[in-house]
Amino acid sequence: MSKGEITISNSIVSICMKNGHCSSEQIGSLFKFYCLLVGSDVQANDSICYVLVFKEKMWVVPELTTGTHDLIKWIEPLEKEGKVIVAQLDYLPFSWRRMRFFLGVEAKLAIRDKKELKWIENKISVLENTSISDVS
Repeated sequence: MSKGEITISNSIVSICMKNGHCSSEQIGSLFKFYCLLVGSDVQANDSICYVLVFKEKMWVVPELTTGTHDLIKWIEPLEKEGKVIVAQLDYLPFSWRRMRFFLGVEAKLAIRDKKELKWIENKISVLENTSISDVS
C-alpha cells in the first residue's frame, strides 16, 4: 500500500502523504493523465501507476493508493477530451520508485516537478485504442 491518499471533493482533487505533504488542484486544471503499465516481459515486474499533470507539477500515484478507485471514476470522462493516455513503460525513473530491499519497481506516491515528465514521454509506448477502464 502507498503511504498516503487521493481525495476528490466537489471540483478539487487532493493528494496527501503520510509525512503531511499535501497538494490540491482544481479538476479543470488537469492538463494530462497518464495510466502507465510499468514492467517488461523479461523482468516480469508489472505494476500500474498514474501520473496527473498540472500546470507546474505532477503527481505520481501508485495503483494501490487509497482513493484511486474514485480517481479512475473521475478520470474516465476526460478520455473524450484527449486528456487520458494509456501507455506501457519498461521501468520508472529510480527517483519515482518505492525502494524495498535495495530494489524498487513500483511507484511511490509523490508530488514532482513537471519538468520530470520529459523523461517518461520519451520512453513510453502509447497503447492506441486502449481505455483506462480496460486496464484498471
